[in-house]
Amino acid sequence: MTEANFFVTFKRHAEYPGRETWGAFLDGQLIAWVSCLIVEDSVIQSSGKSHPSFLHVYPNEALIYTLTRHYLCDRKYRYVTGGARRLAHDTRVQDFLLEMGYRRIGSHLRVELTTPTALLGLLPLDGVGKRLGLAHVMKAQFEKIQAVSS
Repeated sequence: MTEANFFVTFKRHAEYPGRETWGAFLDGQLIAWVSCLIVEDSVIQSSGKSHPSFLHVYPNEALIYTLTRHYLCDRKYRYVTGGARRLAHDTRVQDFLLEMGYRRIGSHLRVELTTPTALLGLLPLDGVGKRLGLAHVMKAQFEKIQAVSS
């Protein structure tokens, strides 16, 4: 996406109060973006994406550093968070944010499971599931079951 298309596309995001989107560009081409939600004195990074071919120029690092500095130092907000993540999360986002100086903050989690799911969670699924080929046949469901049993 070009820089001009970025501004047109993400201008729609700005129509919603409390949403700001940041972009990283190289030679006028969008190579990464992060969308933030502003709630009182906090900023939540709600979504983002980067072009894999340009990771060698560190656009994510530049974006996170710049927006964190902007919100905390320039605008004096209290918090900037990396947002909520799924239990079975297949990216390095959390590790990346820790490398950038963010910290983990725990919260209570209560999970209610159906009886069959709870019973599946008691099984040693890593060994059994892999032997039965569940990881290949039903990848998405197997990952969810593994997240529950962890």
